Formats: sequence, structure tokens, C-alpha cells
Amino acid sequence: MNKIFSLLALLIFATQVRAVSVDEYYASASGLSGEELKSELHNIISTGQVVLSYSEVWEALKTTDEDPDNSDNVILLYTGWSYPKSINGGDAADWNREHTWAKSMGDFGTSNGPGTDIHHLRPTDVTVNSARGNLYFDEGGTEYVDGSRYDEGTGSTGCYKDADSWEPRDEVKGDIARMLFYMATRYESEDGYDLELAEYSSATGLHGKLSTLLKWHTEDPVDQWELDRNEKIYGIQNNRNPFIDHPEYVALIWNSDSDGSDDTEDYTTIFSEDFESTTLNNMTQYSVVGDNQYWYTSSTSGNYYAKMSGYDGSYNQNEDWLINNQAIDLTGYTELSLSFLTMMKVYQGYTDFSVLLSSDYDGSSDPNLFTWTDITSQASLSTGSYSAVNSVSIDLTSWENETIYIAFKFACTDQGSNTWNVDDILVKGLKSTAVEENKLNQEVVLFPNPTSDKFKISGLTNSQEVSSLQIFNQSGSLIQYYESMDSNTEVDINDLKSGLYIVKVELESGKQLIQKLIVQ
Repeated sequence: MNKIFSLLALLIFATQVRAVSVDEYYASASGLSGEELKSELHNIISTGQVVLSYSEVWEALKTTDEDPDNSDNVILLYTGWSYPKSINGGDAADWNREHTWAKSMGDFGTSNGPGTDIHHLRPTDVTVNSARGNLYFDEGGTEYVDGSRYDEGTGSTGCYKDADSWEPRDEVKGDIARMLFYMATRYESEDGYDLELAEYSSATGLHGKLSTLLKWHTEDPVDQWELDRNEKIYGIQNNRNPFIDHPEYVALIWNSDSDGSDDTEDYTTIFSEDFESTTLNNMTQYSVVGDNQYWYTSSTSGNYYAKMSGYDGSYNQNEDWLINNQAIDLTGYTELSLSFLTMMKVYQGYTDFSVLLSSDYDGSSDPNLFTWTDITSQASLSTGSYSAVNSVSIDLTSWENETIYIAFKFACTDQGSNTWNVDDILVKGLKSTAVEENKLNQEVVLFPNPTSDKFKISGLTNSQEVSSLQIFNQSGSLIQYYESMDSNTEVDINDLKSGLYIVKVELESGKQLIQKLIVQ
């Protein structure tokens, strides 16, 4: 009874808030773009928001996601199936509350605020929800079939998954993109949760895959269902999703063009291995200790990866290295990075897993005879339960113009072992020749760097006029833009969070500077 009364009170409140038109609601954002627009939208959609409890979400979703052809049912997000409102719960054929922005990617759980915001909470089949887990959104994989669908209908979901990503049915791809754009705008550090979009997901608050979401936003435009749902949420929660009301805001903030790409430089894939050939392919394994176990390929739901365990009925001491079998030449590239995926299962412990780089390994001998740099601490790794975790982008700037080997070292004792899987190894960078002819001389730099509040372009002469200065974050999104600057102008970056940024300076002469900026 209390739940019903609470929802009725919210719906009554809806008749009052609708007095404000959509144009009035966004009036203060008019004419803005980039980070300024994102910041102002954050202020707009945060002000006066009614924060629901997690139990209130049940009743709210019965309103926001009601089946227009059957008022006793709700429509499930990923599958489009119509389920009775009454079978919400935790059984396999029930529907439950799906956090479209995976709640582990920001560590907010079901707490009031991001954990109860119905702009991204949607009804989903329990087992389909479980299958999606905390995977980021991307295309590919094999279709997920639900064997426990309510009323025994066909279990074909129209959704696809692999080890690290989930692809929903085409009809809601744009809906999902706009829900995530909302979350990345609504929850900033001042709210206790700084959510941002990237090319991967991380417990630090990153969710992916941005480039795919931009593409889906274009391919699946706003429809009447989204418009109606946005109005219902406004009546309950007293805030709106700006990217439903104004789809053009996406391009203004994330600097995307019509095909979902951004206008930063194109990165080149220098090395990659996804093991889909069903072999180690570009990688090889070297056993230092132990002959019974070794790195090999395995698969789950059609997705292949490299696997290592020290257990074969009993525990054995092992030291096994997974190394690329041909040296990776980084000559002629800048903005270099490494990423990979890990999936780990805790069994008995007594296991070490590390990631190392070498520029003097000979490609075939005992790796312990050569020099290796341990970069494990720079990576996000799986913490158990075979949860797929992207390493995040590891900076390889210090290895520019080197020829390197990448090693994944597994070691366990005869007392126990965990199992480690490695997948989707990727090294990428910018071809330095792309700007060689027009680049500024070596005396032109950003100073100070690192910095905490401002910087300037040091080394320019008074005759060298700056036509533009652009600042990009690591996901390639343009976050600050300056036009026709004086060469002595100091650039204020107080609003930027600590981290690594890319600054591109262009002069009227056509020469340019592309340099990293570290914000402390």
C-alpha cells in the first residue's frame, strides 16, 4: 500500500512539473557546446530530481515500461517480450531491474541515485539480465538463447554476446546509447560518482563502447516509445533525458559526425591477437618450470582466448610465459598504448600473474635471461568468477621507436592454482609521419607539463599566430576548444580532472603541435 501511495504522489506531482515546456527546461543550455554544454545539462537534470528508493523502482517501471497493447504487462528492454507486471522478482522466468549502465562500472550498486535512476533502469528477463552481466555494449558474438522464457515462447533474444561485450536487438540500440549518454552527463564527481564513456569499461566509472554507442545513436533515432517514456519519467523523477529531447546534443558534446566517428587522428593497429583462429597464432608459450601445464586456447560460447592453469587433477608448480612470437616494431608511431582482456577464476590461490615488456628478448630463449619491465600495476585485471575486465589503455610512450615483446607471466606453487585467461591483445598508435611535414620545431612545448591549473604554449614567436587549440580526453572526445588565441595566452584547465589529455595546436601557417598534457 505504501508503494502505491508513493507512486500516486509522484504521478500527481507530474501535473505540476509539466507546466515547464521542453524549450524552457533547456533554455540555459542554448548556444553551448562541448564540456560547457555537458556541464550545463548536468546542472539542469540534477536540479530538483526526485531520488527514488530501490523498492520504488519496481512500481515506477510498471508505469514507464507498460506495454501499450496490454496495460497489465511491461515490455522487456533487451528482448521486446511482454511480461505480466505481477511476475517481477528473482525466478528464472521473472523480470527484474536491469542497470543499463552496469552498476559495477562505477561501484554504485543499488544505492539511491545512480543505482535507482529510472532513466537507465529497465525491466529485463532475469536470465537475460544475468547473461548480459556487466558486459559493455558492442557488436558481435553469438546469439544468446534463453531456455527459461515465461510462457515457454521461443527463447531467441535477438541479442549477441562474447567474452566482453553485449549487443542488444536493433530496435533499442539507440535507446541504450542515449541512456548511457544521460548517465555520463547526470553523475559527476560532485555526486560521488564520476561516470564517463570510453572504449572499454572499468570499475572506476568508465563504460563502453563509446564509438559503438555513437554509431547506434545515429542508426536508431529517437522514436515515440522513448519520447513517451521520457515524459513518464519526468512526471515521476522530475528530470529529463536531454539526448531524447535534443539528439543533436550528442554531436555537440562527443564531437561525433554522422557515422559515429570522431574527428581526432586515426589510430593504427600495430599488433593484435584475439585467438579466434583457435590457436595461439601470434603468441607463443614458454614453460620455465613445469611440463604438465602450459598456455593453450580454449573457448566459451564460441569466443576463444588463451588459458593457463596449474591444475590437472593435482596442483603442480609452474612458471609459464605467453609472449608474442614476432617482435613488435613501434618505430614511427606516437600515442602508443596497449590493452587486453583478462578473465580469472580463484580456485586455490598461490598464483602470481604479471604483464611485462622487453626490448632485448631474443624471441625464443628462457625469458628470465633478459630484461623485463613489469607494467602489471598499470592494468585493471579480473578479480575472479571469470569476470571479463579490460586492462584499460596502458601508456607505451616511453617505448616509442623500440622493438618490443609483451609477456603474460603465470606462476603457481604445488599448493594451489588459479586459472587465468587472456584475450583481445591490442597495441595501437598514431603514425608520426602523418604530421611530420607540418609539425612545429622541438622548442615549442606545452609548459608547465604536468600542470594542475593552467598552461601556455612555450617557444612560439610573436609572429606565429594560433588558429586553434583543442584538448581531447583519452577516449578521443573533444572537451575544450579555443580559436584564434594569442601565443602568450594561458589556457585554464581547472575544470579538468586529473589524468592524461591530448592537446592539438594549429597555427595560421598550417604547422601543428600534438602533445600529451598531464593534469595533476
